[in-house]
Amino acid sequence: MTSKSKTLWQSILIMVLGLYVLFCLVIYCMQKQMLFPAHAAMPVATDWQPKAGSQAFLVGQCGKLHVANWPVAIETGAVEKGTVMIFHGNAESLASVEHQVPLFHAQGYSVMAWDYAGYGQSTDCWTNEQDMLQDAETAYQWLAQQTTLPIVIYGRSVGSGPAVYIASKYAVQKLLLVSPYDSLTNVAGANMPFFVPVRYLMRFPMASTQWINQVKAPIYAIHGLADTLIQPARAAELFKNTEQKIQVKWVADAGHNVDGVAQFAPWLANSLKSQ
Repeated sequence: MTSKSKTLWQSILIMVLGLYVLFCLVIYCMQKQMLFPAHAAMPVATDWQPKAGSQAFLVGQCGKLHVANWPVAIETGAVEKGTVMIFHGNAESLASVEHQVPLFHAQGYSVMAWDYAGYGQSTDCWTNEQDMLQDAETAYQWLAQQTTLPIVIYGRSVGSGPAVYIASKYAVQKLLLVSPYDSLTNVAGANMPFFVPVRYLMRFPMASTQWINQVKAPIYAIHGLADTLIQPARAAELFKNTEQKIQVKWVADAGHNVDGVAQFAPWLANSLKSQ
């Protein structure tokens, strides 16, 4: 190899390494926006009000933490069963969660949800997982002060991690998981198998496996077998790591948005009715 070609290859190697390091920096610095893309969620206008419900602004890690509550209208002779606390997906908000409320009301449950930092009217500032978990506890404790009835925890996609965390710390009635994962670190690794350092750059590892065994409540889950964002293997790994039996419904040909398929509503109804 001539000195000229050697120099060329050295320059190419330095360029590749530089790009690799730059990619690492982007993932480390921008992962909040990548994991929680608030811009992709339905906007929550400043004058937004939950229909037939109420809202509150709590003091969260970043300042304002927006929560909303939709009480179920109980017919004469019926009994309100409790409240479902929703940890929504990363492209959802209180405004889009409101469209799902009738599904829970039909089973006799009120609904409470909260917007993550940067979503809707919640102030943005999270820098790591602990910020999110602290806000999750703040929202849960607020709900616990509003009701004496049982609380069901419902976590979808990215929200399944903090949902498992809260269910592991408090005496809830049930834990419902939609498209869950074992950890966001493993999800990122599965989606970027060529990028080895990703697991060392995660500021939001959200390892559900470290909390799942502390959950005392019954656990119900649903996952699409054609999910390419959070692959079924990630959910299976979470279920494998619990000593408690989890009732899982695998939906063939369903992708990540399994809550949009025909099998979802019956699964939700059965899960809420089960003892």
